[in-house]
Order: sequence, then C-alpha cells, then structure tokens
Amino acid sequence: MPVRNYCTCANITTLIFLLYGVNMFVTFYNMWSPPTFSGPVHKGISPQWDVKESVDITVYQSTSSTRPSKLRDEDLLWTLRSHDLQEEATLTIDLPITDRMREKKAQHAHIFVTPPNASPSVQDNILVHATASITKTSECRSNTTRTLLSAASEEQKSDERAVQKSKNKKKCPFLKPKVLIRVVTDSNVYHRDTIPPDIAYFMKAFQTPNGLRYAPRMFVDEMWLVPNLLLPINNETHLQLELTYAPISIGLTRIMSTLNQALDSVKDILGEDSSEADNLRESLTGTAPLLLAVTFGVAMVHLLLDVLAFKNDISFWAARKDMVGLSFNAVRNQLVMSFIVALYLHDNKTGWLILAPAIGMVFVNVFKLYKATKLGQAHSVTASADSAAMKWMVIILTPCVIGYATYSLMYHEHRGWWSWFIQVAASAVYGGGFVLMTPQLFINYQLKSVAALPWKVFFYKACSTFIDDLFAFIIKMPNMHRAAAFRDDIIFLVYLYQRWLYPVDHNRPIEGGEKQD
Repeated sequence: MPVRNYCTCANITTLIFLLYGVNMFVTFYNMWSPPTFSGPVHKGISPQWDVKESVDITVYQSTSSTRPSKLRDEDLLWTLRSHDLQEEATLTIDLPITDRMREKKAQHAHIFVTPPNASPSVQDNILVHATASITKTSECRSNTTRTLLSAASEEQKSDERAVQKSKNKKKCPFLKPKVLIRVVTDSNVYHRDTIPPDIAYFMKAFQTPNGLRYAPRMFVDEMWLVPNLLLPINNETHLQLELTYAPISIGLTRIMSTLNQALDSVKDILGEDSSEADNLRESLTGTAPLLLAVTFGVAMVHLLLDVLAFKNDISFWAARKDMVGLSFNAVRNQLVMSFIVALYLHDNKTGWLILAPAIGMVFVNVFKLYKATKLGQAHSVTASADSAAMKWMVIILTPCVIGYATYSLMYHEHRGWWSWFIQVAASAVYGGGFVLMTPQLFINYQLKSVAALPWKVFFYKACSTFIDDLFAFIIKMPNMHRAAAFRDDIIFLVYLYQRWLYPVDHNRPIEGGEKQD
C-alpha cells in the first residue's frame, strides 16, 4: 500500500496560514483583555473614578489649540448635564462659518469633563480635557469628468484642463463633519510594574492618600475621517456639524490604535497622495466590529484560497498534453477579460487589496494562453464546437457593445477618451461575462462531458467568489466590480449543473480521467 505524502505545497501553505491566523487571534485577544491586578493596594494603580459615575461634558470652540484662559458663552457648542459615561449622545448643530475659516485658519473644539454642575472655567473642576481641530486645509476639489461630445472646442477644453490642474494644486479650507468624543471606560486595576506599554504611553498617573490612581483617557476619534467626507467651506454662512459622544472599551481602543498605526505606515510607504490607506480606513471604520472581526478571519481564508487556486491552475495547465474538452477561445477571452478588468480598476484608483489579485490573474491567464497555443486545438469535435460558439457570441455581443458605447459617449461624463474606452470595455466584460464563457459551456454540451475541466481550481475560485460577496459590501470598489462578484456565483452554479448533468465515465475515451488534476 503506497504511503500518502502529506508534505505537499497545499498542506504546507495551509499550515502557514493556520499558524498565522492563530497568532493573529492570540494577539488581538491579548489586546482586548489586558492583564489586571488584584494584589496589595500599594503595588497597583487604580482608575480615578468609577465609569458608572455621571459627569458634565461641555464643548467650546476656539481659534487657539491651547486651552482658553476664559470660556465665553457665545463659543459654547454643546453641554451634557449629569451624563452617564456609558451612554452615547449626539447633537447636530448649524455651525456659523467665519471669514477666518474661509482664510484657511484653524478652528478648534475644546472638550471638558467635570463633576455634575461644576464649571469648566475653574481649573480644579476639570477632570479631563481634550482638543481637536474641526477644520482642515486640503487640496481643492474639482470635477474632472465631462461629456466628450460637448460643444466645447478643443481650445476651450485645453483651457479647462489648465484651470483644473492649477486648482488641484491649490489648498482649500474644509470642515470636518463630525467631532467624535471618546472616553475610555477602563475600570481595570493594573500592576504598576507590568502595565502594557501602549496603555502606559497614554496613562496619566498621580499619587493620592488611597494609593496610585490614573486619570481617564479622553480623545477625539478621527480614524473614520477620509478626504471625501470633508465639507468644503465656500460662501456658505452655516454648515452642519455633528457632535457625538461614544464611550469605548480599553480593548477596542488598543485594537483601533494598532490599526491606525498600521494605516499611517501604509500612507508613509505609499505616499501622502495614495488613496490606499484611506480606502482601508473607510472599510475598517464603516463596518460593525463583529462583522469586521469576521472579515479579518474570512480575509485569511480568501487569501489562502487564492494562493491554492493560482497554484492548481498553473499545475493543471502545465500538465496538459492536449486541448480535448477545453476551449481555446475561452482561454483567450479570460486573458482579455482579466486585462481589461485590471486596467479598469487602475483607472478608477481602486486599492491594491482588489487590484493586486486582478494583476496576478492577468499573468496566470498569459501562461494559460501560451500553453493552449502550444497544445493547439487538435480534437475536431472540440474545435468545431468552440468555433461555432465563438461565432454566435460575436454576433450577439457586438451590437450590444456598440450600442452601449454610443449611449455612454453621448450621455455619460468621463475624464477623457481613455476612461470612456476602458469603462465601455469593462462594462462589456462585467455585463457580458456569461456570454464570454459560452464557448466552454457549449463544448461541455456538445461532448456531454466536463471531465477535462480543472475542478480543484473551480472549487477554490468558487469559495473565493462566495467570500467576495461579503467583501463587496465592505471594501471600496467600483459598482460594476461589486456586481461581478454575484455574477461569478451564477457562472459557477451553471458549471456545477453541468457537472451533475454529465457525470464522469472513465470508460469513455473522451473523458480523459487520467488527466485530472
């Protein structure tokens, strides 16, 4: 009896991903549940107050980033009286826009936490204080799209592009749409010598007759803030500003701080002009914590399945000796489709989390087409079915593409001719994905066989596709690419139906069972 080899590429890759996943789980669990202390009082450090206490929270605006020496009633934005620290609160106000803000000078919000009915004007009443800017200077926004068949002359268009280019380099004032106030509701007692470094960094400790205490941490959360959410300050007299108080646990604070540092590192590596970090930030902060945790786990599985699919796809084609049961036109179509999709994603400034696998698929399809070209289409039944399906596909698809291209050129706005071309081509790929797979489906029907297909690859890709359905609602991507995730589900179900309809019969020479991956 032959000994089964468990030291395969797939098993080793799976083990590596499994160990990495376990390490990630342990790391996040330790951040969520920091070590506490229950020993002698003189060795511990306790919170200054009970998180169940009620306090007053007041918010003032000021032109200075330092705490104002005098608080004026006209600068008061919000007051929460005798508020429970564990309850959320929100208020939307119409903030007056001053000439100072239009001149791109910073405006700040000062948040004070005091005992109930205590004035923040008295220094000794202030339990904790935080400051944040509510305005920001960033690159001016401009509309870079236009109808390509507009009546404007080429000279006018050239002037418009010059104006837009100079405007893009100019800085304009913006208002942050929200001030999100966070108080860390940490009631843990820590050993003074073993406090986790990330907690000790923000901890403000002081000695009291009852032992060492630490002040509560309050900060303004801006992890959610991405450039497209900023409100431009133009000629408006008022803009809406949302003031929100939301408590946060020490565990979630540590995880958010780690993620924020990672996003800042991505921006440092890719540059300030890169939108990759902002896309990731928007995905992370716009998702519920439970769904976000599931997404991290599923992302690991998705990456593993992609690696295994690439590996098995290359292995399958490297081992092929002929093209019996396989469509040469389908292989060629897949290369064209993957290349157009990669160009479309790049043109839409999609993040590398989506773009990188698309580029990888282009290289895989180049290898598959090279191999298919070397093998040739020797089987007459396969070749005739492939040619017939390709002929009808061209007849059906060409008028649809020409009609949509004309409609888009006349009524849709584009950044330029290249954007129009790639958008029309991508629309044909996304919308006509079923039609472009017709040659392979028709060959399966003619041969009454699906044995020649790489079913391991289909299985891995199908699992990845179902995972893509989850990512479609989380990760920022073009709407057509989002819809294509659900289209791929249906394509796989069609192949699955043919698999059930045409069971493998190894007695038939055309099945080629010995060639299965």
